[in-house]
Amino acid sequence: MKKKTGLTLVEVLITMTLLLFVWAAMSQALFASSILNQTNRNQTTAQNHLTSTIEFIHGYATKAALLQSFPPSSNDGDEIPRDRLVPMIWSNSNPMIPGETVSYRFPNYDPDNNTDDDGIENEVPQALQVVLTVRWEEKGRPMSRDLLTIYNKN
Repeated sequence: MKKKTGLTLVEVLITMTLLLFVWAAMSQALFASSILNQTNRNQTTAQNHLTSTIEFIHGYATKAALLQSFPPSSNDGDEIPRDRLVPMIWSNSNPMIPGETVSYRFPNYDPDNNTDDDGIENEVPQALQVVLTVRWEEKGRPMSRDLLTIYNKN
């Protein structure tokens, strides 16, 4: 009698089922990895844009020039128009995030309330705080990053 070699149908089916489970787990891991990769890319891009904008702001010679170019109007923050923002932060290696906005505010300076309780006019603080916020939407969720700097020029 001749000895049979090869696999039975049951062995083939068990092997196929195991391979299917392994493939499903690997595809799930790859999908989750791609989502995390996009989230990390957006957060890194947002941080780079904040840093570039801060460097641009620190390039102003005086506080008067800074406040003239970035006039404060509310404590909620004012959005930097996209046509002004793009030359500050855009590069081929660091493109804008879809739906991205950058706003600024000066938490320790309020031009609308520039007198103290005695009626004496307050000046711009020596150490002017500048807070930049970048906002975008990712998979239907609002995302944001803030960066605070101190502008200490006269």
